Amino acid sequence: MITFMLAVLLAGTVLAQSPVTDLKASMVVLGVSDVSRSVKFYKETLGLAPAPAPGDLPMFRAGGVTIVLNGALSGGSGAFELVFPVDSVNAVRKQLTDRGCHFVNDSQEVAKDLWVATFTDPDGHRLTLFGAR
Repeated sequence: MITFMLAVLLAGTVLAQSPVTDLKASMVVLGVSDVSRSVKFYKETLGLAPAPAPGDLPMFRAGGVTIVLNGALSGGSGAFELVFPVDSVNAVRKQLTDRGCHFVNDSQEVAKDLWVATFTDPDGHRLTLFGAR
């Protein structure tokens, strides 16, 4: 009986901690001080292939992850942002807000029909939702 009750309690804990949605990171955005120099490094030194970019930021494919170079990323050189592709930025944002996440900006359109909303983890790392509105 104790084992059964413990299993029920543990199952409840797992359900309470289940992900909001099936979040999978697909992009890492790196703050860079010199975009041209960084493009040369990722393309020529590392030999990464450029990835199609919906906006103006250079992107490179590295296996299942896209590396994005951003000279304007808050925090500058060394700044970091992890990107989660989602079906609906606003829907996932609401779920995360309901769970206590604090977003640092309103949802913003960054390219035609592509939106972002950024929040931070407890250590200040930037985490961004990316997708349709």
